[in-house]
Amino acid sequence: MVLTVISDSSAKTVSKNESAQDLLEPGSKPYSGGAIAALLSILLALIGVTAYFIYRTGGLPKVDKAEIVEAETGEITTVSALGHLSPEGDVVNLSAPAGESGASARLSRLLVEEGDAIAAGDLIAVLDSAKSLAAVVAQAKQQVEIESAELEQVQKGAKAGAIAAQSAEVTATESELAGQLDMQESLLTRLNLEVETAEAEYNRYQRLFEQGAIAQSNLEEKRLTMVTFQAELDEAQANRARMQTVMRSQINSAAASLDEIQEVRPTDVRIAQARLQSARSNLEKAEVDLEMTYIRAPADGQVLEIYTRPGETVSPQGILTLGQTHRMNAIAEVYELDIDRVRLGQTATIQSPALREVLTGEVVQIGTQVNPQNINSTDPVADVDKRVIAVEIRLSPEDSQKVSSLTNLQVTVAIDVDQAINIGQTVE
Repeated sequence: MVLTVISDSSAKTVSKNESAQDLLEPGSKPYSGGAIAALLSILLALIGVTAYFIYRTGGLPKVDKAEIVEAETGEITTVSALGHLSPEGDVVNLSAPAGESGASARLSRLLVEEGDAIAAGDLIAVLDSAKSLAAVVAQAKQQVEIESAELEQVQKGAKAGAIAAQSAEVTATESELAGQLDMQESLLTRLNLEVETAEAEYNRYQRLFEQGAIAQSNLEEKRLTMVTFQAELDEAQANRARMQTVMRSQINSAAASLDEIQEVRPTDVRIAQARLQSARSNLEKAEVDLEMTYIRAPADGQVLEIYTRPGETVSPQGILTLGQTHRMNAIAEVYELDIDRVRLGQTATIQSPALREVLTGEVVQIGTQVNPQNINSTDPVADVDKRVIAVEIRLSPEDSQKVSSLTNLQVTVAIDVDQAINIGQTVE
């Protein structure tokens, strides 16, 4: 039995090898009672000496400098991670526009099926509100036409027929006034003559009365006749003046109406223009609302999955998913401690039990955000709480064609790093 103690200055060895070894040799003679007692005494003495030495020296001897032996040096040439296949540009969920969301958004027509290839701008589906909104658009177009015609009419002035009619009214009023004045003039002429005749007759009877040739009653009769004709003359003159005033007012009013019809006022033009602009704005809004009921493809791609069928309310998941499957990528979830080894342009291999061969690709994008791991390994002892960064790997065109129908397939990715990382360390 050997006990070795290492110190800075020396090493002491206490040995009882020879006698003990002899006693333990196979095939030796059976031990006597005295031999056993002697062996026990030696062991007890050895233990006592060792304990005393430890006690006096304050414990086991110290090593001035602890050293961890350098592990066998190796090189890491790949970074492995779980991932999934995804079309380039990610999967697009097409749904009803925000204004059509909720229970009111119901699908009227679906023009594609799963697996169909579509181009950007292709009509994919139509919502059931399209019919009513199309009627609103038609009505708005009619209103624009009406307001446009109104503006054109205002800019050109009144119609020729209206101008001619108003002009004729002015002429008729003037003619009527002239005719009325002629009649009044004739009446005045006759009454003037009657008054003159009555005055002359009265004057003659006045002289006869002064001569005593006639009675007072005869003179009074002639005076009354003269006064009556004079009153009629005064009334006719007043009627003529009143008629002139009324008829002249009617002529002026008709002439003003004619001027108004013929005049194109800037205010009327601006009002008509504003009405036309309002009608056009209403039409534009109606057309936008109608267009929102037509669901179109935002980009070239392939229909991956359909969630809503005609007659159904639009699903919370949307109407369908669309992806550019002609270019496929692998999205690898690289452990945060490995991300510093990954660089753009590095090559990678992609494998899965569902694939018959290994795919190849190139790192084209490295994420800038650390997220919890979304894809978990089936290994029961694997760390499920890893923090990872998404790394996008673009597959070669040939491999993209092979997996164009395998969106979201779980894969294992191995990225070939540019520089080998030495994992051997010496800790002091």
